Parts: sequence; C-alpha cells; structure tokens
Amino acid sequence: MMKKNSRVAQLMGTEYPVIQAAMNWLTSAELAAAVSNAGGCGLLGPNAGQARMTASPEETCQRMREEVQRTASMTDKPFGIQIIDPMGNSPYTEGFMDIALTEPGVKVVLNNGYLSKENIDKLHAAGKVVIRKMISDDIETFKETEALGYDAVVATGVDCGGHTNDKLKIGTLSMIRIAKEAVSIPVIAAGGMIDGLSVEVAGLLGAEGIYCGTRFVVCKESPAALNCKELMCKTNTDDLIEFNGMWGSIRATKTETAKKCYAMYHESHDKYKKDITATYQPCYKVSMLEGDLEGCMVDCGASIGQIKEILSAEEIMQEFAKGMTE
Repeated sequence: MMKKNSRVAQLMGTEYPVIQAAMNWLTSAELAAAVSNAGGCGLLGPNAGQARMTASPEETCQRMREEVQRTASMTDKPFGIQIIDPMGNSPYTEGFMDIALTEPGVKVVLNNGYLSKENIDKLHAAGKVVIRKMISDDIETFKETEALGYDAVVATGVDCGGHTNDKLKIGTLSMIRIAKEAVSIPVIAAGGMIDGLSVEVAGLLGAEGIYCGTRFVVCKESPAALNCKELMCKTNTDDLIEFNGMWGSIRATKTETAKKCYAMYHESHDKYKKDITATYQPCYKVSMLEGDLEGCMVDCGASIGQIKEILSAEEIMQEFAKGMTE
C-alpha cells in the first residue's frame, strides 16, 4: 500500500500524498482550498476561477495572482500553481515564477514542460517544492528530471484524461515501474487514480503519491457545470471516442465535435493535427465549465465508469486514504 506519510507528503507538508490536477478552466480557489483543507494539495491550473479568456500574459498572471490570494484566504494548508512551458520559452513563465516566489501561500509548483536549473534553484531557495509532469514520459525524460533537481516526478499513463502519453501508449501501472527504475526521487502516479483501490495498487508498484484530475472534476467544490458532473457519473468507456491532436491523445464523449476530430485524425493526423487541436480546445470552457455538453465535448480519464456520484473533496480524500497505510 502507499504510505500516508510518504516522501511526497513530507515534501509538500500535507496529510496525504494527493495532488489535485491543474486542469484548464476546471480549477478554482474553492476547489484548491477544499482539497488542501481535506489533507491533499490543491493546484490552480490555467484560467483558474475564471469565465473569460485573457487578452495578454500580463492579465493572465495578474488573475492568477488574485486567485492565489483568494485560495490563501480560504486555507492555511499547502497548495500550488502550475507553470506550463512545453518548449522552454513561454511568455507566461516569468510572471508565474514571480507569483510562486512572492506569494507565501504557494508551497508547490507543478511544471509541465521545462524550467531552467536557475529557476528550479530559485524556487528551492524560496522554500518551494518543484514537481515535473510531462505530456509524454520516457526513461530519458525521467532521468533528466532528476538531474535538473526537481523534487519529484509524475508518471503519467494513457489511463489519464486530458492529454495522454502518446509515445508508446504505456499504461499507468507500467509507467510507475519504468519511472521507479529510472530515478531515485519520488514517483507520483497519474491516470486512473479514482479510489482507494487504485491508490493501493499504485503504492504496491512503488508510487509515493497520486495526481488526480477526473475524480476532482466530479467534486462538489469543482467549478465544472453540474450537468457535466452528472453526465460524467453516467458515462463509461463505451461512451467515449479517442483521437490525437498536437499534444497527445484526447478521450471524450461522442459529440459531433468529437466525431469531427476523430474523422480528421483518421484521415491524416499530420495534415490536420493543428485543426484538431483548435477544434477540441474549447471543450474545457464550453462543455465542462459552462455546461454546453453538445457544444464541444467532455474530456475524461479511462476510469470514468467507476465514478458514480458527486462527492465533496473531503469524501474523495477519505476514499483515497483507504488505499494508504501509516
């Protein structure tokens, strides 16, 4: 079983080694604070707590700072933000680094992509925990993560929602073992982590924490629309369709938009990958946040069929705790 007080929990200063995923449009101060108050680590992802697009990187960073401050007003427990920099040259990195360094409530920084060794060292000097999560994991990337000085690494299998590992279509259980053999830093499992049993199995394979998205979408404190949560409680894998855009595979409900993406993917991924990505990207805001279920699509993980009801963050955390030992 996974240890409740694992190295991941010790690093973050949390009761449980549970990280709520930093999902686009689908996080907020309310959700992050609820997860942190329940003993895990809530994360603020892109457009956290928002209902409209921003006009500039400066506005985006200012809104995130305000959401960080709102979260800090709701919890005195550790929480974090995400820094996305797939190619190492994002115009948002400098602003988000400043937020992480200057806002005392931020304890954890999740990096999707690349941070320089200099920036990682700055975060460490400020007392922050820096965790890396890539879209496509492999042995080389795991080793690079440890060499750069990250505190822990997320091992993501194709079971996950959002953008899944597309290199070799490796499942979460195998990915945990691959990561464990590659690095000595703590490994955090992502993909299919929805209950105590999944946590227990991940722990048996060596994971010291979990990174969870889909289960926290279907959460009372989640900003997702109620009809989206209700649909997800009724959905199973037979109801889904899968296709690939620019950033890995997407698993989603079979709406007309999803079918259009699927058709383009099977006609020519190389030709249409930008069009596919542009077509599905609104789903997190249009369908999942605003509730227009047919207007785009609902994206979810492979374990969606095991989610039957909308629970509070506290109830979800207690279910995860069933798979942990002291």
